[in-house]
Amino acid sequence: MTNRTVLLERAAQCYVAVGHFAQAADCRERAGHLLAAAALWERAGDPARAADCWRRVGRPLRAAECLEALGKHAEAAECHREAGDALTGGWLLVTRAGQPAAGERMLRSATVGQEGEQVRLDLALALARALGEGGTDGLIRAVDALLDRLPGLPPEQQRRAEQWAVTAAERIDRPDLGATVFTSSYLARVPGVVERWQEWAVRVLGGTAGVPAEPLAH
Repeated sequence: MTNRTVLLERAAQCYVAVGHFAQAADCRERAGHLLAAAALWERAGDPARAADCWRRVGRPLRAAECLEALGKHAEAAECHREAGDALTGGWLLVTRAGQPAAGERMLRSATVGQEGEQVRLDLALALARALGEGGTDGLIRAVDALLDRLPGLPPEQQRRAEQWAVTAAERIDRPDLGATVFTSSYLARVPGVVERWQEWAVRVLGGTAGVPAEPLAH
């Protein structure tokens, strides 16, 4: 290390010792220690600077987390694409950034492998078209197809498929469709569905009347 780098690192250590994380992060960034700087920017409560460092060091998923926390969903979507996950990136554009056309373009570049990814891709494309062009018939068919395949998916893929389908139902203002998704998930014994269903019912319907209190027995 050069003398300047050594001095910056010593300064950073001193700042960390007294809890001045922003100053420490700035020192480590100027020293070229971007991984350490990114973590310190997060501790300092500056996710924007942290995201910049994570991205520059080749950690786009960590950058995406910081950008989503800031509500910068379009930038987060691009980070997901850089990380090779255009499916999640396109979904963010459609559901969070309010950019269904851009989301559809990104989704069409997605490469999927697992069955759960394919049904989520079909759902996301249908939602993008519904929000961009109007009409919900295609989206309802995509939800129905997803629910038919839900019981055969691995648990984590089940949970994500359920989450995306519920979100899609909310985006087109169809709480009845959301309830149908949770019912299917409940009958498929998806782990944790009761808690998610109850939280959704309180938030969307104002109460949990009719929502099961316990999962189905095996």
